[in-house]
Amino acid sequence: PYPSAGYFQAIPLSGTGGTYTITLNATKTGAYRLTGRYKITGQNTWTWFSGRDHAITVAPKLARNMSVYEINVFNVNATGPSFAQRSTLESLSNTSNGRVNLASLRNMGINTFWFQPIHPNGIEGREVFNGAAYDPGSPYAVKNFFEVNELMTTAYNGSSSTTANRTASMQAFSSFVADADARGMNVILDAPFNHTAWDCEVSSQGLSLFSEAGLNTSNWNASDKIKDREVRFYSSAGAAGTAYSVPANSATDIASAPDRNDFGKWADVKDVFFGRYTTLVTGFPTADSSRATVALETDQMTWDDLKGAAGSNGAVTRAVWKYFARYVPYWLEKTGLPAGSSKADQAYKGIDGLRADFGQGMPPQFWEYVINVARTHKWSFVFMTESLDGGAVTYRSNRHFDILNENIVYPWGGNAGNGSVRSAITTTAHRTIFEDRRSSYGQGLVLLNNTSHDEEGYHDPWQAFIRYAVGSTMDGAPMVMYGQEIGTAFNLSFSAYENNFGKNIPHFKAWNSMQPQWAAWAANSLGSKNLIPAYAGAGKAREFSPALRSSSRWFLNPNGSTSADPNIFAVAKYEQANASPATQDVVFGFVNLDRTTARQNTFAIPSGLGTLLGIKSGRNYNVRNIAAYLGPNNEYPDRRDKFLWGNNGLSGATILSGGIYVSLPAVPSTDSAWGSAPFEPQYLKLYDVTPPPAVTTTPTISSSITANGTTTVTWNAVNDPEGLTPTYRVTASN
Repeated sequence: PYPSAGYFQAIPLSGTGGTYTITLNATKTGAYRLTGRYKITGQNTWTWFSGRDHAITVAPKLARNMSVYEINVFNVNATGPSFAQRSTLESLSNTSNGRVNLASLRNMGINTFWFQPIHPNGIEGREVFNGAAYDPGSPYAVKNFFEVNELMTTAYNGSSSTTANRTASMQAFSSFVADADARGMNVILDAPFNHTAWDCEVSSQGLSLFSEAGLNTSNWNASDKIKDREVRFYSSAGAAGTAYSVPANSATDIASAPDRNDFGKWADVKDVFFGRYTTLVTGFPTADSSRATVALETDQMTWDDLKGAAGSNGAVTRAVWKYFARYVPYWLEKTGLPAGSSKADQAYKGIDGLRADFGQGMPPQFWEYVINVARTHKWSFVFMTESLDGGAVTYRSNRHFDILNENIVYPWGGNAGNGSVRSAITTTAHRTIFEDRRSSYGQGLVLLNNTSHDEEGYHDPWQAFIRYAVGSTMDGAPMVMYGQEIGTAFNLSFSAYENNFGKNIPHFKAWNSMQPQWAAWAANSLGSKNLIPAYAGAGKAREFSPALRSSSRWFLNPNGSTSADPNIFAVAKYEQANASPATQDVVFGFVNLDRTTARQNTFAIPSGLGTLLGIKSGRNYNVRNIAAYLGPNNEYPDRRDKFLWGNNGLSGATILSGGIYVSLPAVPSTDSAWGSAPFEPQYLKLYDVTPPPAVTTTPTISSSITANGTTTVTWNAVNDPEGLTPTYRVTASN
């Protein structure tokens, strides 16, 4: 018998003969666990279901509707690679800056900003290159989780105190979120709870939480370093016992992150201790042993590590959990959503999500706690996790996160280490990528990124766009890495690059800018000025179409073939099965995977698919390309509004028997050719254009009521099976 307010609720099932059932309706978003037990007559003890608890993720619909733009505040609008030329938070709200801002991204169909960490960077332990520490350092070495980096505002003053500058940055960030809220745009923060900078500060929130844990904090300050006040916040490097399996016992006993030992340690961050759990890697084992441990399927947490009286190791570890669970409510309060706000305000005010950097590296029970604490403050808050291993590791993350930032980038957008495309060249390769994820994660959503801050770009920027266009037809969250929309490439696009695991990535630990690419964009190198309107076509179409965002899909093959066209990615998407296109959204998505050659084909609509889409032989249909290219300056504003199948469209019988013909141009070599044959995806939205039934006789009046000088007349309506409503003219006289 669990307490009524306990984490688990005991709910009896009903039934007979060994079959017992119950239907439970989830009324709140959150991370749930479900288990079961039974007791046979005569037994004194319960028999529990074996194996792991079932996990149920109840996510806000917002997670399915996100189109994401990853951003680095310092670099995105920088005019050069120096502190003085850095970009700031204010530039993102400046809708006339001619670069990246709220208006420019909204016009591309982007509705979500994913910020790389906005917090103060650690100073101690920064990586050194050619004898000098990186400046400003890695944003993933966080110095204070409850402040905004003091350098991110135009109001920064080198003569002012750190406190004054951080206050100005906090105001700049809060103002930006308010501007984003007003435009219906979402903000996702990025935070690495697994580790901190060497000089991470106790913070204002930490003071109260450490005091609650029974520590004497009377002489502490928020700016004190955690390692100088409470080393048990961190994992042991081995001096106090087995490495990573117990809290540190001195400042010299703090372990570098991460715990696993198969891809090296991050020299600029220290590992946080959350207690022992199944997939924690202890000691310093071989790489193979590390990989085997993190892939374990059991789900145990050593709760004794969180038990104990005030001041004990367990009390400190409990404070660690509460410290990071406080993160989301704190930033909601700082961005206009105080605790206890109405559900309506929660739906759009304040920050909207968290991307958990290396989220796979912490116990699932911790994340469930953090998620459910956050959802008590904002029910619509979205959680995305970095979980790059794939397989069992990412499957585990899917048990409680809404969106997976997993390893799709490797097979889909992965490069061979020199900017050349490694895979996902053919339609079959694309299909396999999405089918594999559906098989692994079911309805779990995936961040559809073909590159990121940890990956190199392409020699050809149109390869990134092709993948974005394909991904925009799938369920999940399509993502644009900052600069992709202006053509950032393998090299020469940013002022500085770093070699990371053999990959040439834009430097985010040093001052950097996209100024070289802005110069190439102005010169229209590789037709780069056409990228923004091409991205906008796909992005705005996805925003417009619930079918494109849905998980309902059917991959299309050419007429008479059981195999895919290798050069044209083709898929049918629908909002609701077996409903009429007059009442549900149906879209056929086609993308030319060969940017150098025009491609054409006719794609079959199998009978089973025709039924799902609600296509009927006796109806007439037409299509519009809702992803049509409109030009860099909206030169072709009506292209998305034009029906493509003539004035009368095609009959359902013709579509079902003959299929759908598409012709997809290559990337034009001249500006003028963009006006007549642009490189664009074709997302063909299906419209029922059957004329409504004509009413040729006067409908029979069924009732006529006069009251208070007003006469109400009711007549028999003509019911159209597709839900189309005929027009009636009513004439009245005295």
